[in-house]
Amino acid sequence: MSDIYEQVMTIVYSVWRKRWYGLAAMWVVCIIGWGVVAYIPDRYRSEARIYVDTNTLLQRLVKSVDTNPLKQVEVMRRTLISRPNLEKVIHRVDLDLTLSDDSQMEALITELQNNISLQSQGSDLFWIAYESGRPDLSDQQNAELAKRVVQNLLTIFFEGNLGVLRNTLSETRRFIDEQIADYERQLEEAEQRRADFERRYVGWLPGEQNFIQRLRQTRESLAQTEIEIKDALVVRNELQRQLAGFSPRGEDGSASTMGGPYAQRYFGMQQQLDALYL
Repeated sequence: MSDIYEQVMTIVYSVWRKRWYGLAAMWVVCIIGWGVVAYIPDRYRSEARIYVDTNTLLQRLVKSVDTNPLKQVEVMRRTLISRPNLEKVIHRVDLDLTLSDDSQMEALITELQNNISLQSQGSDLFWIAYESGRPDLSDQQNAELAKRVVQNLLTIFFEGNLGVLRNTLSETRRFIDEQIADYERQLEEAEQRRADFERRYVGWLPGEQNFIQRLRQTRESLAQTEIEIKDALVVRNELQRQLAGFSPRGEDGSASTMGGPYAQRYFGMQQQLDALYL
């Protein structure tokens, strides 16, 4: 333990003896660092967050449009940093006033593309950012440039989305009209099928009386018919019994004709019975 203590004290004593050398080296490093930092231009960053309804009315209706936020961010980014849009930004923020040839325009467009950021924060929240640190501009000018670039990017974005919104509304209206026409056609077909069904089963469809009442009446009519048939059978049997007791010849010894009253009555009852069976 004493050896460790002696070593620590030796180191502390050596550092204390050379403290001025260390302090001088620290000042040299600080001065060099401050000089380097002073020559680094300040960069100013402007950000804006926007909400985008990625689930449009048409997408909710057809349920078939890809709503992947990553793909949408990439599409938005490519659209915003396209050459025509960046040229609009350059003209609107008056950066073209400092350009003398096409090569400077190309360099400025490349700089804007590299310094513009577009990222997603969730499914429908996005943020746009731009950093400006041009050495030929003052700090105030760089800050104003960053702000105006982001503002113009938002303006271009909203202008483009207004056109998309109009197209989406037109597509939605056309889709709804097609659906209404299809539903009308299906309704007409259903009405035709219902009319055909009513014509086919007109006697069994519910009208003033329901089906149960009709069935009850039919059963009662059937029971009444069976009773009448039984009564007719009793009458027939009785007639047959009475006819069996008569002689087949008349009082004058000649054969009785089929036109006698009992025979005629018998045949009449037989016809009634046959009619009841039908």
